[in-house]
Order: sequence, then C-alpha cells, then structure tokens
Amino acid sequence: MMDIALVIARLLLAVVFVMAGLAKLADLGRSRRTLADFGVPATLAGPLGILLPLAELAVGVALVSAAWAWWGAVGALALLLLFVAGIDISLARGRRPDCHCFGQLHSEPVGWSTLARNVILAAVAGFVVWQGPNAAGPSVVGWLGGLAPAELAGFGAGLLLLLLVMVEGWGLLQLLRQNGRLLVRLEALEAKLGVGSAHDHATAETPEGLPIGSPAPEFALPDLEGRERRLREFLGRPLLVIFFSPQCGYSLQMAPQLGELSEDGPRVLLVSRGDPEERRRLAADHRWRCDVVLERGWEVHNAYRADGTPTGYLLDAEGRTVSKLAIGADELLQLARAATSTGSSNGHGNDLAAESLRQTA
Repeated sequence: MMDIALVIARLLLAVVFVMAGLAKLADLGRSRRTLADFGVPATLAGPLGILLPLAELAVGVALVSAAWAWWGAVGALALLLLFVAGIDISLARGRRPDCHCFGQLHSEPVGWSTLARNVILAAVAGFVVWQGPNAAGPSVVGWLGGLAPAELAGFGAGLLLLLLVMVEGWGLLQLLRQNGRLLVRLEALEAKLGVGSAHDHATAETPEGLPIGSPAPEFALPDLEGRERRLREFLGRPLLVIFFSPQCGYSLQMAPQLGELSEDGPRVLLVSRGDPEERRRLAADHRWRCDVVLERGWEVHNAYRADGTPTGYLLDAEGRTVSKLAIGADELLQLARAATSTGSSNGHGNDLAAESLRQTA
C-alpha cells in the first residue's frame, strides 16, 4: 500500500513539473518577465528564465526513476517552497503578479488559491522525502510493468478518473468566473437600458461617475520618480485619465494596448497604487508613453467616482469631462480612438469627440 501511495505521489509531481517546464520553455519571454514581476533583478531574470524550466524538467524526470526519485522529491520540495515564499511575499506587499505557472496553458494573477496549490504539492513532495533515500518507492515504469492486467487496468481507470475530476473542477471554476463576468456586464446593460426591478430602475436613474462637462477633481500625487504632480500639470490638451491596477487581470490585458496608442491621440495618465518599480517594469515592457501617478489609498478613485479598474474619463484641455465614466479596456480604448479621429489632440474637437462617444456608447 505504501508503494502505491509513493508511486501516485511521484507520478503526480512528475506530471506537474514536466508540464510546467515544457510550457515555460515554449514561452521564455513571458517566463523571464514573470520572474522580474516577482522581484528578481533584471540581470538574473534572463538566465533564470531558462534555468527554472530546465530544473522543473529534471525534477519531473528524476521522480520517475527509483534511483533518483528521492533526489527528485528533494528538488521538487525546494522549488515549491521557493514558489510559496515568493507568492507569500508578493501577497503580503499587496502585489499579484501573473504566476505563469504553466506558461500559455494556464496563467493568472497569484492569489490564495495559487498559494494553497503550491503548499499542497509541497506536502506531497515532503511525504516522499520523509521516506528517506532508500525508501522512495519502486521505479514507476517497473512498478507499472509488474502489475497484472486487471491491476494495471484498475490503476489506469483510477488515474483517468482523477484527471477527469481535476479537468472538470478546473472547467467548473472557469465557468463560474465567466458567469460572474457575464452577470456584471448584464447588470451594466440593464442599467443603461433601464430594465430590471424597481430597485434597478432607481439605480439606473442615478448617474454613474462624474457628470459630463463637470471639472475633474484636482489631486497631488507622486509619479514613478517620487515627484509630486498635480492634475493641472497634465492639461493643455485632451487627457485620458485611466484608473489602472496590475492586480486586475483586465488591466493587465490592456497593458500592451496602452503602448500602441497613437501619439496623435490624447495624453494618457494612469492613476494607480502600490510599488512604483512594478509600474516601471510594465512601462518598459510595453513601451508606454503615458504618465503614471500613484495614490496612497483610494482617495482619487473615490473623488472621481471610479469604482473598479480599468475605468476612466476623457477630459478636455481645461480639465472638464467630455465623456461618461468608461468601464473596461474596450470603452477606454474607444475613448482614445474617438478623441484621435476627431482631432481633439490638437486642442479642438472636444464636442465632436463627446458626440462620437455618445453615438457609439
């Protein structure tokens, strides 16, 4: 019975590490950026971006062999404890970089579920290590070859059932997340159309965000270099104010597109919070030409009535809102395109930009 438990534990770890290693090798550029997002110096992120997946592959292969299984488990435990420490430190600092655990197969901002998964895998690796170098179980291939046909069929059926449960659980989680996003969008659409319950009608009558034509609230926030900047310093031409958070998956999806915005469009100002170094890395990775300021809490979010990220407004050259509160990357990028196409970047055409946005809202 102990041999069965050890073989299953090693096989589980081997599959996880081989998949993770191969997926990272297939996307080395993003693997390097992920290490940098976790705080690894840029000079080390490059070589470690290659060494880490190679180490994961070596661990996965070693776990299959009886001669190297214990050392493979030691390597797996060391890597998992390193992952746990990195995730824990990031969460403690209020940061949620993308884990990129399985490359393009599965990648999401780290959270408590990511931490729990790595802790469970570390416990499995610790179980194998605890058995000692000479008692880590038989060779996986040899053990499977020694099973009777009925036993082998039973083991294969059990393994298939486990995989199906894992896939179904992952699919159910993704479905629940997707349904949550659809419900949010449906509620927003109902509010725009004025349908729903009496409570919804009352809510829909209350304007969201700042009224069009109202002056945007002034603020004084540090930029990425620590210099205090005020809203009026960014005016003189149309300004797209975006409330942005690297801990928000939708904001991260928008990050590459911010670097592709036309220079002929409005000036772009990102209002964010947290570690300035993380914002500098994003700006360098995606070649942002926009300005970034950091708020200490949620004071500017609240003043602008911006609930969530990414959200924002288009302001005219004098700092008045010429759009309603834009919610999501699509609406914000639409604001930038509308302002560019109407020539508002030259200080004119704000009314045309606002009218264009009303027609496309």
